[in-house]
Amino acid sequence: MNKEYALWGIAPTIADEQLLYTHIDTLADAERIKGILEVDHGCTKVRIQCIDFSQNPTDLFIQAIT
Repeated sequence: MNKEYALWGIAPTIADEQLLYTHIDTLADAERIKGILEVDHGCTKVRIQCIDFSQNPTDLFIQAIT
């Protein structure tokens, strides 16, 4: 597995964004879980982050440094 998906958002009892769910293997599963978090659990501003483990970690910050 080269990619993993994580869900970030705002839980109903928390004011700030936080990591809601991680270790998701496919984008389809991430979208399904996102819907569950929004509809069944009342989370808002839920977004999907794709973590690509095949990418060199230093390449992620090239734009931030320059």
